Amino acid sequence: TAWITYDSDANVLNRSFANSISSSTARLTYVRAEEALKGKTGDLSVAVVNLLKDMEELAKAIEARRRKNGMLQLGLTETELIIDKAGRVIDAVPAENGYPHTIIEMFMVEANEAAAAVLDKAAVGFMRRIHPEPESLSIKELARIIKVCGYDIPKTLDRFAIQNLLAAVKGTSSEFAINIHVLRSLQR
Repeated sequence: TAWITYDSDANVLNRSFANSISSSTARLTYVRAEEALKGKTGDLSVAVVNLLKDMEELAKAIEARRRKNGMLQLGLTETELIIDKAGRVIDAVPAENGYPHTIIEMFMVEANEAAAAVLDKAAVGFMRRIHPEPESLSIKELARIIKVCGYDIPKTLDRFAIQNLLAAVKGTSSEFAINIHVLRSLQR
């Protein structure tokens, strides 16, 4: 278990790890957690509902801190494949993507970064995935698409300019095209 202590702005104050055993009080799907966060608590205990609300509050604070530090959030809907009893794909639909997905994503990234920080501090070698700044050729292609879609190209196309661009195109007919090209511009 990664134990992480935060201040009121979701800045990490302390990280520690322990072997532990999880004991579930409730098993929720993402859809059920979303319903509970929207007030449809049904038979869930008050303690579970309060924990979900606390998780949502912490995830929003972490998300705000990460966005302030340049995190990019692409508006791309994942696809869920519908498979028949014979194992054949019979349909593809947009996957459900409520805020509980973001809660888990924020917590998983925080735990991964906590583990990386501990390994770094102990000078233990390990592999990690990084997201370097986009390459110049990718940026040129992205700039071309931005212009074709009718948006001004910032002088510096850094993470913060891309954040602003993604916010500006949200809900427009250009949203998908620009989000796809931002994704393609990022090094793998």
